[in-house]
Amino acid sequence: MTNLISKAFEGHNIRIITDQQGEPWFVAKDVSIALGYRDAANMTRNLKEHQQGTQNVSTPGGTQKMAVINEPGLYRAVLKSRIESAERFQDWVTDEVLPSIRKNGGYIAGQEQDAPELIMAKALMVAQSVIDRKSQELAAAQQTIAANAHKSEFFDNYAYSGGALSFRAVAKLLKANENAFRAFLFSRGYMYRLGGVLTAYAQHIDAGRFEVKTGTAEHNQHAFVATKFTAKGVQWIAGEWGKHQAEKELNCQVPALQETPYTYAQH
Repeated sequence: MTNLISKAFEGHNIRIITDQQGEPWFVAKDVSIALGYRDAANMTRNLKEHQQGTQNVSTPGGTQKMAVINEPGLYRAVLKSRIESAERFQDWVTDEVLPSIRKNGGYIAGQEQDAPELIMAKALMVAQSVIDRKSQELAAAQQTIAANAHKSEFFDNYAYSGGALSFRAVAKLLKANENAFRAFLFSRGYMYRLGGVLTAYAQHIDAGRFEVKTGTAEHNQHAFVATKFTAKGVQWIAGEWGKHQAEKELNCQVPALQETPYTYAQH
């Protein structure tokens, strides 16, 4: 783990650690308090092994080994929470915290011990991210056109199928890699895994974008639950995926950070 971030949610301090791949890990104690669990252990016992771990975290009392949970683990913790603010917490994470981490590589934390050169390097990274965002804003018209093109092409295909569609069927019609499409659905807070099965969040089911079907398999008489995209949901996700693809294409056109490292003049 390489970078410690601290953010406030409705009076609760949430510490987030980004690893070397830029993936966020949330301090379990902080999340458990914000979501109304008795303690971190009570929350993490509902999580799978790969959704949790331990990491060294700097505290006023020194470095301590603390339990952490990853993004899928956090979504599962939100689902199991019984407090009214749980959905707001999830929205805060998906709408504010994660986009900032993924755009900026993490917030610039106030670390007084940093050398001036390191502070300047961090500032330059953030400045470059601002330039990148402004470049994207200037190309907003191109992005919209590209998104609509993706959406139009998709509906030309979808018109032949009709009805509710499974995750795999939608990914196929979108010509999307299933792993990439699944990661997109998770990162946007549209779906999550429950018992190994892709499940939509309640607000999207209530909005008519998904339907949940239950039944019994004929070959083994086992009960099953299947979440499928409705016609309305297909139209919606086509637009969202189109915008996502357009953003990726646009990012490829925006000049990247200089390949050579920043140097500082010696005075």
